[in-house]
Amino acid sequence: MTDDTNDIADPDAQFECVLDTSDAAALQFAKEMLEAEGIEADIRHASFSADVTAGAPAALMGAATQNEPSELLVRVADADRARALLAQAGAAGVPAADALPALSRAETITLTDAETGGHIGRISEADLQFLMDQLEEESDADQDYYIDRPTIEMLAGAGARAGLVDLLRRALGSRDGAEIRWSRQ
Repeated sequence: MTDDTNDIADPDAQFECVLDTSDAAALQFAKEMLEAEGIEADIRHASFSADVTAGAPAALMGAATQNEPSELLVRVADADRARALLAQAGAAGVPAADALPALSRAETITLTDAETGGHIGRISEADLQFLMDQLEEESDADQDYYIDRPTIEMLAGAGARAGLVDLLRRALGSRDGAEIRWSRQ
């Protein structure tokens, strides 16, 4: 593994559990919160062994029931920072199912697909400000942005956080373009 890699599926990377719970929604929120802070995280479910999931895509690792015991994994190098962020959010030493509903969501922005209303993910206030600075708004009250591949590449070239670029690419999927909407929680 090289120091410049940021691929959580790297088979040589060492991972550490920073949170375990059966609450799938709380686990997903914690994952998105860490990713908004630039810490790559993945979920490993009890039904998948560590050997199977070490290089597995997130989609496979995300295929579990709502009440299955699961772990939130981060790179060993990021574990202390991840725990500190979770502690700041009120989750230190408390089972996620009990702690995460108390996490401060006021500092996160939710992105949805304007066409389908589907949840895209959460971004930080800094990510939103970056989008506001880079993309056109029709008015001060505008909370929609049209994205397509050239727009995403422009954002990446302008210095967008890798997690934001990945989130936008996943939101676009195979479509030519999509309207995304943001809202504060």
